[in-house]
Amino acid sequence: MNNNHLKHKTYLGIIFCLISSPSFATVSGPETIEVLGSDIKDHKIYYLRHYHDESGRLPTLYYYLLNSRNPHKAIEVQSIYTPLNSRNHITEIQHTLRKIQSIQARLVKPTPLSPKTAKLKFNRQREQTGNFWLNVPEIKVSKFQSQVQLSQSSDPSKYKSQQFENIRYHRNLPQIKKLYAFPHTFPNYRVAVISYMGIPTETGYEKQDAILLSSTK
Repeated sequence: MNNNHLKHKTYLGIIFCLISSPSFATVSGPETIEVLGSDIKDHKIYYLRHYHDESGRLPTLYYYLLNSRNPHKAIEVQSIYTPLNSRNHITEIQHTLRKIQSIQARLVKPTPLSPKTAKLKFNRQREQTGNFWLNVPEIKVSKFQSQVQLSQSSDPSKYKSQQFENIRYHRNLPQIKKLYAFPHTFPNYRVAVISYMGIPTETGYEKQDAILLSSTK
């Protein structure tokens, strides 16, 4: 995310806060993941979840704490955000985006890898039919739940994620969109971005998730 991108999001946030309340937004959109980089001093890998809807929500910042007992569990950064009903919400939006920019400035950028070198393994799958579509609850649709594990081989190392649950609203399986390595900071880790139809409203929207893989060598 460069300075212009952050400024653009600042202006969008200001406009939406001035003309609408997020609680009354009716138009949804996809959610995408941006892997920012790694902080070798704090043993963290950061990423952002972006909301491409009309709520005006700021991107949510997460990190993996690699020296913790469960490094695969993403931790949401809450300290840089303020309640949306703050009297100085425009100033707070700008403050939050500056904080994100400051954090990103100290990170070592990730190295993109070919997502074709990784694969998804589906251990259990379940299909349900029900009133899952948010804006048309009277219509029954299918929901697909899977237990998934992601792996990647890069001689002489192999990487695997923990098993995780994926919930989607289309028969199509999740796809690996992006894959990143951290050769100068944390060579024993990878971060993959998967994509699937995971937002059941309006026409249905793409949802992306970040998945941490660790070396099994």
